Amino acid sequence: MGNNKTLSSKLTFIIIAVLGIIVYHQVTSFNFINWDDNFYVINNPYIKAITLSNIAYLFSHYYYHGVYEPLQLLSYMLIYRINGLQPLWFHIFNASLFIFDAMLVYVLVKELSTPVEKATGEAGGKLFGQADGGLRSQSTDAVKGQSSLTGLTATIAAILFLLAPVNADSVAWVSELKNTQSLFFVLISIISYIAFIKHKKASYYAVSLLFFIFALLTKQTVATMAAILFLLEWYVYNRSLSKTFFVQIPFYALAVVAALVFVWGQLNLHASNPAQLGNAYQHLLAVLVNVAGITSYPAKIIFPFNLICFYTTDIISSILTARVILSITALIVYICLLITSYKKHNKGFFWMSWYFINMLPAFGIVVVPFYTNWYLLVPSIGVYALIGMGIERIYNTANLKKLSIAIVSIIIVLLGILDYQRVGVWKDDTHLWKDAIKKTPNYYFGYMMYAMALAQQGNIPEAAKWGEKALKLNPYQTELLAGFGLYYLQNKEFAKALPYIKKALKYKPYNVDYLYMLALDYKGVNDSANYEKELKKCVLLDPYRIELVNELTEYYVNNGETDKVLSLVKHIIAQHPDNASFYRLLGAYYLKYTNNTYDAKKAFEKSLFLDPHQDDVETLKQLIQKLPG
Repeated sequence: MGNNKTLSSKLTFIIIAVLGIIVYHQVTSFNFINWDDNFYVINNPYIKAITLSNIAYLFSHYYYHGVYEPLQLLSYMLIYRINGLQPLWFHIFNASLFIFDAMLVYVLVKELSTPVEKATGEAGGKLFGQADGGLRSQSTDAVKGQSSLTGLTATIAAILFLLAPVNADSVAWVSELKNTQSLFFVLISIISYIAFIKHKKASYYAVSLLFFIFALLTKQTVATMAAILFLLEWYVYNRSLSKTFFVQIPFYALAVVAALVFVWGQLNLHASNPAQLGNAYQHLLAVLVNVAGITSYPAKIIFPFNLICFYTTDIISSILTARVILSITALIVYICLLITSYKKHNKGFFWMSWYFINMLPAFGIVVVPFYTNWYLLVPSIGVYALIGMGIERIYNTANLKKLSIAIVSIIIVLLGILDYQRVGVWKDDTHLWKDAIKKTPNYYFGYMMYAMALAQQGNIPEAAKWGEKALKLNPYQTELLAGFGLYYLQNKEFAKALPYIKKALKYKPYNVDYLYMLALDYKGVNDSANYEKELKKCVLLDPYRIELVNELTEYYVNNGETDKVLSLVKHIIAQHPDNASFYRLLGAYYLKYTNNTYDAKKAFEKSLFLDPHQDDVETLKQLIQKLPG
């Protein structure tokens, strides 16, 4: 029997690998997407050289969008070492990892479907708990029926997970490597923990804890797995509450730290623009919007038609809308079913809890414009396991075996076709955003991203057409507004550029790039006063952009206003009194535009005092020695 089981597992792995290659081989010809791939990979300087400083930066900073994902970025670094910015190996790595995820799903579900006696290897040992607890059979006959299992539930769950169209986005999009990689680590952690429960070896516990850390260093929201481990030991394996809690304290501590890291990053992300955090009412609406998404997700798992890379929230203006009421009702019904399954000791309770617990991060802490399929990668495993249990029950029912085989065959073929089509949508920017526009014709985001993709391809006139459609649907898109302003500036159509630039500044009044565009527009129409005014704003907001300081200085010199040059630098120093480079710049201006060698020397000495190790310090020292006074 053991050999048969081994053969069954090997055969399942082969099936998973073959189906995975058939569906996902197409990603080898895919490109990067202009949605986060440019930040994570294309324009990310920290992955383009394997150096200690780059690695240290990845582990010591929030890199993008207030998230801490050092292991994801480290993976990009290693892949980049293979063939640079060619997307081939980025896609191969992500797709391969997902296929391994499906194999691990099979192992996990099979472990939790193994009969009591087979699971523990000791008389009276119980995977399903004592009498009728945990993931338990409800009668002796039921337990005997399960002893004939060969991993049918696990096989179905793993194949459904592999072919689920809702998971295609995580596989075909390079930026979602954090999803497939964190799940890989999480599944190894849980499977190792099950081995620890069964064999009581500290080495299994250590492996579980180590891979849990790896998962958190890839994506903090998998901290919910600490709750899954609690259910696993307390409910599934019927350990006492106190013992379960005590043994798992390290996991809880890590989960809390990860949650704090995530929240801190999100708060810092919006610190420069407190309005984005919104008030309490806006937060409540955001939660309700996410509830609407969460309660609609099971339908997307079971009926994966008309999927999109994002789903609009139809910005809720009032709490008392049909969608919100329906969503809250659905959530209440789900919780009631969860409680009922717990009270009846139904073995589906664990997988229902798996879905619910792992959907909790999707509620979010800030207002989001939409929700997406990749939230489902981890939670969906619970749904697929439940479906597998249902099909297995049909299979084990007299006269229904052929029906169950037919159902599974139809589902696999249908999902395979839908998944193949869904993966193909991510081929490149054009395919992705055309699909989004087709399915959400009244929402701005697809139009905006398509316009940006066209602009990157150099098709500016076509980009402008789609950008205008996006602005009609949502006039608050500063990137698009600035894009139009820049387009018209480059074509010297200053009158057309001005309203776009001013509107962008209305929503982001302290954006230096937008202010500089406004200065250039005034320069183009020979409005010197406003050109000087806006350029000075840029310099004072960001004096570290030396090219802007030099441009303003040149303007003053050309107009015979050298006194303004010194006044400008002194003003910058007043704002940044500990910056050595500004004192050095002041000294250089004293020498260049005045005969005040005394103040020049004082400025140089101050610069040297603040930073005795600055670049070209010997030249500065020699200059100080030559100056009188």
